[in-house]
Amino acid sequence: MNRKLKKTHEQAALYEVFGILELKIEDLICRESPDFEFTVEEKKIGAEITQFHIRKKEARGKSRRSVERFWHSELKEKITRRAHQIDELKNRKGILKFKELWLPNKKEIQNFINQLLSLAMEMVAKKSTRIEELSDCPLLDKYLNSFELQESKCYIDWKWNYDGIVTDPSEIENSLIESISAKTAKEYDCTPFGELWLIIYSQSAYLSQVLILDEEIFQSYISLKKCAEDSNFDKIIVADCAFDKVIEWPGWNLIGQQK
Repeated sequence: MNRKLKKTHEQAALYEVFGILELKIEDLICRESPDFEFTVEEKKIGAEITQFHIRKKEARGKSRRSVERFWHSELKEKITRRAHQIDELKNRKGILKFKELWLPNKKEIQNFINQLLSLAMEMVAKKSTRIEELSDCPLLDKYLNSFELQESKCYIDWKWNYDGIVTDPSEIENSLIESISAKTAKEYDCTPFGELWLIIYSQSAYLSQVLILDEEIFQSYISLKKCAEDSNFDKIIVADCAFDKVIEWPGWNLIGQQK
């Protein structure tokens, strides 16, 4: 993403976050270090903005985000499109249980999908809904623990076992700490501003399952509290734009329609 487009996306996210806060931004100026300056409630603010990502490294040293992106934009789309072109599979959805967060590479995708759909059609013929023994399909066996096939009354995407909530809260805390630390390491000219704010936002419905904005949970993050206190920010805003929720530090107080 080029610099101009990135700034346009950041500006749109800024307005979205302040819409949730029900605060009006005035005199907005795009700049660098910090990203924006504006006036809100007659107070001059400098603001850095960054998108929330899970920072944890997963299988094969790739980030969770990059593997998820490959699943959603490449593999899942191709599997679902081809499955719905096959009469036997039009009213069914598949659930792929991967051994780890590791997917077929681009050279393997075609063969992987061919084996998967052939297996799915065999399962329909045998009226089978789940299979764990995949040794007859070497590429499936390489990546999958099991495969399920369920009836569906409508067109639906095929799924994998990493669509669920991340269960380890330390992943969220560490990801937030990394976001804050990365921005704290920068140098800012704060002379024109009354306060310097950091805005961490997510617009992903999937990440809304992960980034649970709960006062009790955030207040239990001791390392995150210390990181925020040691930062050079007067206010830190974490925003879930998909569900119109915001939590603010100091205090980690929740704001938004689902409070």
